[in-house]
Amino acid sequence: MGICHQAKTLREVVSEKERLFKETGYAYGPGKLELVEGDPAKCMRFQLRLVAACISAKGTAKLIRANPAAMLMGELLLMLANPEGDCIAASYGLVAHIQSFPFIIRSIDKVGFEEDPGIREGDIFATNDAYYGAPHNADNYSWLPVFYNYKGKLIAWVVGLNHITDVGGLQPGNLGTISPNAFTDGFIYPPSVLCKEEISRWRSSRK
Repeated sequence: MGICHQAKTLREVVSEKERLFKETGYAYGPGKLELVEGDPAKCMRFQLRLVAACISAKGTAKLIRANPAAMLMGELLLMLANPEGDCIAASYGLVAHIQSFPFIIRSIDKVGFEEDPGIREGDIFATNDAYYGAPHNADNYSWLPVFYNYKGKLIAWVVGLNHITDVGGLQPGNLGTISPNAFTDGFIYPPSVLCKEEISRWRSSRK
């Protein structure tokens, strides 16, 4: 039993998406979207609500971040993605990063995150490792699973991208173009999870 729609695993839905695109030439198969064709105004109203939520989240994040790149240059992005990692709605910001997140989801699928340590409501995932999909280690991704509680199925990811100016690399901005080896690239971490139990313990210790 998987965590996605129709009890499919994350690996199954990612594979099915890729298969349908190869077979039909359309994302997820259908050549037309019924709601877009039948009631485009209703579809647009719903879409704009999602976009507005992402923009509002970015505005809040920008005010509470200590990162100069986020505060002064606005180099961050908040978005909502489907289980396969494709962007549904996004805030203003580093929009090119909407293409990176599907690769991150493929990566956690390949390493078997659904089986170990598991993907549960309340868990927080993060990575900045280019091997797993992030453009470079200054781009730090954090994402949380969104579940439909009645059925307990994964329906989306809430994603935050934060460009951190200094992660300990040899060069300012951490582009690493003159790094002689991996040890001068700065702090790099593969996809990792902060489990909800650990979050609860941390919150308790702060009281």
